[in-house]
Formats: sequence, structure tokens, C-alpha cells
Amino acid sequence: MAVPGTVQALIAAFSFGILFNAASAALVLYVKGHGSAIYRDGLRLVLIVFLLTSASWALVEFLSTLIDPSATSICQVAVVFSSLFDQVGRVAVEQYLTWAVPKGDAKTVFSLLPQILIFGRLFVGVAFTAVTRTQFKPTCAPISSVRAVSVTVIALDAVIIGLLSIQAFSNERDIVTGA
Repeated sequence: MAVPGTVQALIAAFSFGILFNAASAALVLYVKGHGSAIYRDGLRLVLIVFLLTSASWALVEFLSTLIDPSATSICQVAVVFSSLFDQVGRVAVEQYLTWAVPKGDAKTVFSLLPQILIFGRLFVGVAFTAVTRTQFKPTCAPISSVRAVSVTVIALDAVIIGLLSIQAFSNERDIVTGA
């Protein structure tokens, strides 16, 4: 029977465990299916980095549900690694999308803008990891101590995805119309 007040932690533990198993299985199957060709293709490599960091993030978050509330230093270590894996995974999936979206023939500033924003997003992600602190409600959880950094991370993610969506739809329209 679950202890009152820990139902959310129990649900989170099962969710992170399932996510870890799914990401690990996808990683193994993808690596096994492509072999050494992974290192010759940037798209495959960032996809592997995303799967690896997703599995690592889920594992750290799963293990952080087991940390004793009086062990604040252990929780801080778990929070740092959790935030780091989360940020690297987000940057990797954005890099994958940037390389996967067709750019067309023209090399304009607009086509380079998502790559420049991802480079900046990497540094904002490091800053986010640096200002992440611990909180126990009822388990160890990462909480940002500077709200502006959190908002900047979310805003940059939205801008990057928005620009990539615009590029994808404008290239699709050009292909359909023959322009």
C-alpha cells in the first residue's frame, strides 16, 4: 500500500523507469542496426546523443526518487546530473531537427539563424544547470533558483522550434509550387 503523500513520487518512479527502458531499448536497437555508420552521419550521431541523454536523465530521475530527504548533498548531485542530461538532450534534439529540415539552395542568414540560436541555447542550458537547486516535495526534485534563466530556456526552445517549423513549411510550399 502506498504511503499517503507519496503517490505522485510512485507514479514518477514508474514513469521514469518506463522511459529509461524505452530509451535504452531504442538506443541499443538503433546502434545495433546501423553499426559504425553512426559516426559518419551527423543526424544519426545527434540522435544517439539524444537517446543516450534521455535514458541517463530518466535513470537519474528514477534514482532521485529513492534519495532520503535528509541527504541534501546527494540530492544536489542528482539534480545537477539530471539538469545536465535534460539540457544536453534538448539541445541534441533541436540540433537533429535543424539538420533534418531541408534548407533549400539559398544559404541565407535565415537558414543559419536556428544554428546560431542552438549555439546560444547550449550556453543558456549550462547557466540553467548552474542555477538549479534541490527541493523535497516528497522526493528530490530540481527547481530553478533564477526564474529568468528558466524563462529564457523555454523562450529559446520555442523560437528555435518556430523557426524550424517556418523553414519546413516554406520549403514544402516551394517544392509543391515548383518555385
